[in-house]
Amino acid sequence: MSTARTENPVIMGLSSQNGQLRGPTQQQMNQLKNTNTINNGTQQQAQSMTTTIKPGDDWKKTLKLPPKDLRIKTSDVTSTKGNEFEDYCLKWELLMGIFEMGWEKPSPIQEESIPIALSGRDILARAKNGTGKSGAYLIPLLERLDLKKDNIQAMVIVPTRELALQEFTFFVPLVCTVC
Repeated sequence: MSTARTENPVIMGLSSQNGQLRGPTQQQMNQLKNTNTINNGTQQQAQSMTTTIKPGDDWKKTLKLPPKDLRIKTSDVTSTKGNEFEDYCLKWELLMGIFEMGWEKPSPIQEESIPIALSGRDILARAKNGTGKSGAYLIPLLERLDLKKDNIQAMVIVPTRELALQEFTFFVPLVCTVC
C-alpha cells in the first residue's frame, strides 16, 4: 500500500485553489447575499455569511460541539503521527462539520488514507471496528465533490443493509455541512 506525505499539499497533487481553511471569495459572498436557493422544494432566502475564516482565527470556538467521548481508547486509534484535519487542506465547511461531529484528530487509518484519496488514487484499507474507516473514505469523497456539476460523482456500495444504514446516518450530518 502506498503512502503520501501530508506536509505540503502540492506534493499530493492538490490544486492551488484548494487552500487551507479557504473561505468564500468576495464574489461568492455577493452571490450568497443576492440569490435565492431551493431547499426541499421550497424557496428560501439564502443565508449570507458575514465573516470568512482566516488561518489563525479561532473558528472552533463558534462550533456546537457534542459532549467529549470519555471512553478509553486503544492504541489502534491513538497511535497517530500527529496530523490534524486542517493539514489536509479541506474545505472549511467540511472542517466545521468534522469538528461538530466531535472528531478532533484523524485516526491512524484516516492519516494514511485521506491524503491518497484526496490525490484521486484508489485506496484499499483494513482496520478494526471503530477506528474511523468510514471517515477515511467519506471525508475525501465530500472534499472532491463539485456541487456545480449536476451528475452522479460518487457512489458508496456496502455489503449489508445494517452497514448501509450506519454509513447513511454517519454521512448525512457531514453532507448537510458541505452542501
